[in-house]
Amino acid sequence: MSTLEVHEIATLFPTMASVDAEQLRESILKAGQLEEILVFEGKILDGRHRYEACLALGVEPRVREFEGTP
Repeated sequence: MSTLEVHEIATLFPTMASVDAEQLRESILKAGQLEEILVFEGKILDGRHRYEACLALGVEPRVREFEGTP
């Protein structure tokens, strides 16, 4: 499993509360990862909490490259 860093743009948004992070892990465990993690410049632009949840569960995260303009 590859390790990705969080893009500096993503840090502009607050981190998820621990209770919400636990609910996300439970959701991914039951239903799988519903949305891909968006990567820009080799770093996580959107979905850092999904990424962390996948890693905690031992699930290979699904990612896709940002296709817009910077």
